[in-house]
Amino acid sequence: MDSSSKNLRRIRTNVAIVVLVVLPLRITQAQSGSCQPGQAETILRGNSVRALILNNGAQFWRPGRWVSEIPDGGGVNVAVAHTLTLGGFVDGELRMAAARELRHEFWPGPIDPETGAPPTDCSVYDRVYRISRSDLDAFDQGAAPSDDLRDWPTGLGAPTVDAAGLKIDLVHHPLANRATRTIDLDAGERPLLVGDEMVWWIMNDLGNEHQTTSTAGVGVEVHGTAFAFDQPEPLRTAVFFRHRILYRGESPLESAYVGYY
Repeated sequence: MDSSSKNLRRIRTNVAIVVLVVLPLRITQAQSGSCQPGQAETILRGNSVRALILNNGAQFWRPGRWVSEIPDGGGVNVAVAHTLTLGGFVDGELRMAAARELRHEFWPGPIDPETGAPPTDCSVYDRVYRISRSDLDAFDQGAAPSDDLRDWPTGLGAPTVDAAGLKIDLVHHPLANRATRTIDLDAGERPLLVGDEMVWWIMNDLGNEHQTTSTAGVGVEVHGTAFAFDQPEPLRTAVFFRHRILYRGESPLESAYVGYY
Protein backbone atom coordinates (compact mmCIF):
# COMPACT_ATOMS: atom_id res chain seq x y z
CA MET A 1 0.00 0.00 0.00
CA ASP A 2 1.42 3.43 -0.96
CA SER A 3 1.58 6.39 1.42
CA SER A 4 -1.53 8.09 -0.01
CA SER A 5 -3.60 4.98 0.64
CA LYS A 6 -2.31 4.81 4.19
CA ASN A 7 -3.25 8.43 4.77
CA LEU A 8 -6.69 7.87 3.33
CA ARG A 9 -7.24 4.89 5.58
CA ARG A 10 -6.09 6.89 8.61
CA ILE A 11 -8.45 9.82 8.10
CA ARG A 12 -11.16 7.51 6.73
CA THR A 13 -12.66 10.10 4.43
CA ASN A 14 -11.96 11.53 1.03
CA VAL A 15 -13.18 14.55 -0.92
CA ALA A 16 -12.66 15.18 -4.64
CA ILE A 17 -13.52 18.40 -6.48
CA VAL A 18 -13.85 18.75 -10.24
CA VAL A 19 -14.66 22.29 -11.45
CA LEU A 20 -15.83 23.34 -14.90
CA VAL A 21 -16.41 27.05 -15.55
CA VAL A 22 -18.61 27.94 -18.51
CA LEU A 23 -18.91 31.48 -19.94
CA PRO A 24 -22.27 31.97 -21.72
CA LEU A 25 -22.72 34.51 -24.49
CA ARG A 26 -25.86 36.40 -23.45
CA ILE A 27 -26.00 37.63 -19.88
CA THR A 28 -27.06 40.56 -17.69
CA GLN A 29 -26.11 42.18 -14.43
CA ALA A 30 -25.86 39.83 -11.44
CA GLN A 31 -28.84 40.20 -9.15
CA SER A 32 -30.40 38.73 -6.04
CA GLY A 33 -33.91 37.34 -5.70
CA SER A 34 -36.17 36.55 -2.76
CA CYS A 35 -35.71 32.78 -2.46
CA GLN A 36 -35.90 30.81 0.76
CA PRO A 37 -33.07 28.44 1.78
CA GLY A 38 -33.26 24.93 0.35
CA GLN A 39 -34.68 22.26 2.65
CA ALA A 40 -34.15 19.15 0.55
CA GLU A 41 -31.85 16.42 1.83
CA THR A 42 -31.06 12.75 1.49
CA ILE A 43 -28.72 10.17 2.99
CA LEU A 44 -25.92 8.80 0.84
CA ARG A 45 -25.02 5.28 1.93
CA GLY A 46 -23.61 3.58 -1.13
CA ASN A 47 -20.87 1.86 0.86
CA SER A 48 -19.91 1.83 4.55
CA VAL A 49 -20.40 5.61 4.79
CA ARG A 50 -23.63 7.30 5.88
CA ALA A 51 -23.63 10.99 4.90
CA LEU A 52 -26.27 13.73 4.96
CA ILE A 53 -26.38 15.48 1.57
CA LEU A 54 -28.00 18.94 1.30
CA ASN A 55 -28.65 21.41 -1.53
CA ASN A 56 -27.61 24.68 0.16
CA GLY A 57 -23.85 24.52 -0.40
CA ALA A 58 -23.14 22.75 2.90
CA GLN A 59 -22.97 19.06 3.72
CA PHE A 60 -23.31 16.72 6.72
CA TRP A 61 -25.00 19.14 9.14
CA ARG A 62 -28.14 21.20 9.64
CA PRO A 63 -29.85 22.03 12.98
CA GLY A 64 -31.00 18.79 14.56
CA ARG A 65 -29.26 16.58 11.97
CA TRP A 66 -25.58 15.73 11.84
CA VAL A 67 -24.61 12.72 9.74
CA SER A 68 -21.10 11.91 8.52
CA GLU A 69 -20.80 8.45 9.97
CA ILE A 70 -17.93 6.12 9.08
CA PRO A 71 -18.54 3.23 9.28
CA ASP A 72 -22.30 3.30 8.86
CA GLY A 73 -23.81 2.34 12.20
CA GLY A 74 -20.59 2.93 14.12
CA GLY A 75 -21.94 5.96 15.95
CA VAL A 76 -18.97 8.22 15.09
CA ASN A 77 -19.30 11.32 12.89
CA VAL A 78 -16.01 12.24 11.24
CA ALA A 79 -16.81 15.83 10.21
CA VAL A 80 -19.02 18.62 11.53
CA ALA A 81 -19.58 20.53 8.30
CA HIS A 82 -18.32 20.80 4.74
CA THR A 83 -19.20 23.95 2.77
CA LEU A 84 -18.53 25.03 -0.81
CA THR A 85 -16.87 28.46 -0.91
CA LEU A 86 -15.94 30.53 -3.96
CA GLY A 87 -15.13 34.08 -4.91
CA GLY A 88 -13.46 36.36 -7.40
CA PHE A 89 -13.43 39.83 -8.87
CA VAL A 90 -15.93 41.22 -11.39
CA ASP A 91 -14.95 44.62 -12.80
CA GLY A 92 -12.67 45.08 -9.78
CA GLU A 93 -15.45 44.28 -7.27
CA LEU A 94 -15.02 41.34 -4.89
CA ARG A 95 -17.90 38.86 -5.03
CA MET A 96 -18.21 35.71 -2.95
CA ALA A 97 -20.52 32.82 -2.13
CA ALA A 98 -19.77 31.17 1.20
CA ALA A 99 -21.34 30.19 4.50
CA ARG A 100 -20.96 30.78 8.19
CA GLU A 101 -23.13 28.83 10.61
CA LEU A 102 -26.65 28.86 9.06
CA ARG A 103 -26.22 31.74 6.63
CA HIS A 104 -25.59 29.85 3.41
CA GLU A 105 -25.34 31.75 0.14
CA PHE A 106 -26.71 29.17 -2.28
CA TRP A 107 -30.36 28.57 -3.15
CA PRO A 108 -32.10 25.83 -5.20
CA GLY A 109 -32.41 26.10 -8.94
CA PRO A 110 -30.71 27.34 -12.11
CA ILE A 111 -29.85 30.79 -13.45
CA ASP A 112 -31.43 31.71 -16.76
CA PRO A 113 -28.48 31.87 -19.18
CA GLU A 114 -30.23 34.52 -21.32
CA THR A 115 -31.22 36.94 -18.55
CA GLY A 116 -28.76 36.09 -15.77
CA ALA A 117 -31.69 35.92 -13.34
CA PRO A 118 -32.36 33.32 -10.61
CA PRO A 119 -35.77 31.64 -10.34
CA THR A 120 -38.60 33.79 -9.06
CA ASP A 121 -39.55 30.78 -6.91
CA CYS A 122 -36.59 28.59 -5.96
CA SER A 123 -38.81 26.13 -4.08
CA VAL A 124 -39.77 24.58 -7.44
CA TYR A 125 -36.22 23.21 -7.59
CA ASP A 126 -35.84 22.33 -3.91
CA ARG A 127 -34.95 18.68 -4.37
CA VAL A 128 -31.99 16.31 -4.37
CA TYR A 129 -31.99 13.22 -6.59
CA ARG A 130 -30.47 9.94 -5.47
CA ILE A 131 -29.95 6.93 -7.71
CA SER A 132 -27.99 3.71 -7.38
CA ARG A 133 -26.68 0.96 -9.58
CA SER A 134 -29.32 -1.34 -8.11
CA ASP A 135 -32.05 1.14 -9.16
CA LEU A 136 -30.84 1.00 -12.76
CA ASP A 137 -30.43 -2.79 -12.74
CA ALA A 138 -33.93 -3.27 -11.32
CA PHE A 139 -35.48 -0.98 -13.94
CA ASP A 140 -33.64 -2.73 -16.77
CA GLN A 141 -35.04 -6.01 -15.47
CA GLY A 142 -38.62 -4.73 -15.61
CA ALA A 143 -39.23 -3.05 -12.25
CA ALA A 144 -40.91 0.35 -12.00
CA PRO A 145 -38.40 3.23 -11.81
CA SER A 146 -37.74 4.87 -8.49
CA ASP A 147 -39.16 8.38 -8.14
CA ASP A 148 -35.75 9.99 -8.57
CA LEU A 149 -34.94 7.87 -11.62
CA ARG A 150 -38.30 8.69 -13.20
CA ASP A 151 -37.88 12.43 -12.52
CA TRP A 152 -34.15 12.68 -13.33
CA PRO A 153 -33.85 16.35 -14.50
CA THR A 154 -31.86 16.00 -17.71
CA GLY A 155 -33.04 19.44 -18.83
CA LEU A 156 -31.47 21.11 -15.81
CA GLY A 157 -28.14 19.43 -16.42
CA ALA A 158 -28.35 16.19 -14.44
CA PRO A 159 -25.74 13.95 -16.13
CA THR A 160 -27.48 11.74 -18.70
CA VAL A 161 -26.51 9.60 -21.67
CA ASP A 162 -28.61 8.56 -24.63
CA ALA A 163 -29.20 5.02 -25.88
CA ALA A 164 -25.84 5.12 -27.70
CA GLY A 165 -24.01 6.12 -24.54
CA LEU A 166 -23.43 9.72 -25.67
CA LYS A 167 -23.73 12.47 -23.09
CA ILE A 168 -26.76 14.77 -23.26
CA ASP A 169 -25.89 18.34 -22.25
CA LEU A 170 -28.61 20.96 -22.69
CA VAL A 171 -27.40 23.74 -20.40
CA HIS A 172 -26.67 26.12 -23.30
CA HIS A 173 -30.23 25.92 -24.61
CA PRO A 174 -32.91 28.42 -23.49
CA LEU A 175 -34.01 27.52 -19.99
CA ALA A 176 -37.70 27.81 -20.86
CA ASN A 177 -37.28 25.03 -23.43
CA ARG A 178 -35.64 22.54 -21.06
CA ALA A 179 -36.48 23.40 -17.43
CA THR A 180 -39.10 20.65 -17.10
CA ARG A 181 -37.37 18.14 -19.38
CA THR A 182 -36.83 14.84 -17.57
CA ILE A 183 -35.04 11.70 -18.65
CA ASP A 184 -36.64 9.63 -21.43
CA LEU A 185 -36.18 6.13 -20.08
CA ASP A 186 -38.29 4.56 -22.82
CA ALA A 187 -35.92 6.01 -25.45
CA GLY A 188 -32.96 4.35 -23.73
CA GLU A 189 -31.67 7.38 -21.85
CA ARG A 190 -30.00 6.64 -18.52
CA PRO A 191 -28.35 8.69 -15.76
CA LEU A 192 -24.60 8.91 -16.14
CA LEU A 193 -23.95 7.10 -12.89
CA VAL A 194 -20.64 7.62 -11.12
CA GLY A 195 -19.89 5.11 -8.37
CA ASP A 196 -22.51 2.72 -7.01
CA GLU A 197 -24.75 5.41 -5.52
CA MET A 198 -24.97 9.04 -6.61
CA VAL A 199 -26.81 12.19 -5.50
CA TRP A 200 -27.36 15.23 -7.76
CA TRP A 201 -28.71 18.74 -7.08
CA ILE A 202 -28.72 22.22 -8.62
CA MET A 203 -28.26 25.57 -6.87
CA ASN A 204 -27.36 29.20 -7.54
CA ASP A 205 -25.86 32.07 -5.56
CA LEU A 206 -28.28 34.81 -6.73
CA GLY A 207 -31.41 33.59 -4.95
CA ASN A 208 -31.22 36.11 -2.13
CA GLU A 209 -28.90 38.48 -0.25
CA HIS A 210 -25.42 37.40 0.80
CA GLN A 211 -25.58 37.97 4.56
CA THR A 212 -22.33 36.13 5.33
CA THR A 213 -19.93 37.80 2.91
CA SER A 214 -21.90 41.05 2.40
CA THR A 215 -21.03 41.03 -1.31
CA ALA A 216 -23.06 40.91 -4.47
CA GLY A 217 -23.71 37.46 -5.85
CA VAL A 218 -21.02 35.97 -8.04
CA GLY A 219 -23.57 34.81 -10.60
CA VAL A 220 -22.91 31.06 -10.60
CA GLU A 221 -25.10 28.06 -11.18
CA VAL A 222 -23.71 24.96 -9.47
CA HIS A 223 -24.48 21.34 -10.27
CA GLY A 224 -23.50 19.26 -7.27
CA THR A 225 -22.78 15.54 -7.27
CA ALA A 226 -21.93 13.29 -4.35
CA PHE A 227 -21.09 9.65 -4.94
CA ALA A 228 -19.75 6.54 -3.27
CA PHE A 229 -18.27 3.22 -4.41
CA ASP A 230 -19.25 -0.11 -2.88
CA GLN A 231 -15.71 -1.38 -3.26
CA PRO A 232 -12.91 -2.50 -0.89
CA GLU A 233 -11.11 0.15 1.15
CA PRO A 234 -10.05 2.86 0.72
CA LEU A 235 -13.01 3.49 -1.60
CA ARG A 236 -15.39 1.80 0.81
CA THR A 237 -14.87 4.53 3.41
CA ALA A 238 -14.85 7.49 1.00
CA VAL A 239 -17.39 10.05 -0.17
CA PHE A 240 -16.59 12.06 -3.28
CA PHE A 241 -17.96 15.47 -4.27
CA ARG A 242 -17.90 16.98 -7.74
CA HIS A 243 -19.18 20.43 -8.67
CA ARG A 244 -19.84 21.78 -12.13
CA ILE A 245 -19.81 25.57 -11.91
CA LEU A 246 -21.38 27.66 -14.67
CA TYR A 247 -20.65 31.36 -14.46
CA ARG A 248 -23.57 33.46 -15.72
CA GLY A 249 -22.15 36.91 -14.96
CA GLU A 250 -22.03 40.00 -17.15
CA SER A 251 -18.27 40.57 -17.09
CA PRO A 252 -15.38 38.11 -16.79
CA LEU A 253 -14.86 36.52 -13.38
CA GLU A 254 -11.20 37.13 -12.55
CA SER A 255 -8.78 35.86 -9.90
CA ALA A 256 -11.36 33.32 -8.83
CA TYR A 257 -10.82 30.65 -6.17
CA VAL A 258 -12.93 27.63 -5.26
CA GLY A 259 -12.54 25.48 -2.17
CA TYR A 260 -14.18 24.03 0.93
CA TYR A 261 -14.73 25.42 4.37
